Amino acid sequence: MPKAALQRLDDAKRARIFMIAAEEFARRGFHGANVDDVARRAGIAKGAVYLYFDSKLDLYKETLRAGAAVLEEILDQTLADSDCLGSRLRFVYSRAQKDNLIDFIPDS
Repeated sequence: MPKAALQRLDDAKRARIFMIAAEEFARRGFHGANVDDVARRAGIAKGAVYLYFDSKLDLYKETLRAGAAVLEEILDQTLADSDCLGSRLRFVYSRAQKDNLIDFIPDS
């Protein structure tokens, strides 16, 4: 569960941490992902990661939740803005690719 300090971050910084974590987990998998690299690329101290999250697993789970929230937002927007199901699905797929959400989802 994320700590209260995470909620106090501005939206842009929180989103940046999640995007970088998603890229790290997508590229290296859970066990190969390095919290030090996430912190460095996000421009925060390694200790700050543990100020926001209890563990690497907590960071992983919250990154998945953040990605799911983005997908839900994309779906809601698409369903409201489009009349054709095929157009909706193409839009969702292209947005998911753009936001690196598809590469983050493991094959099995």
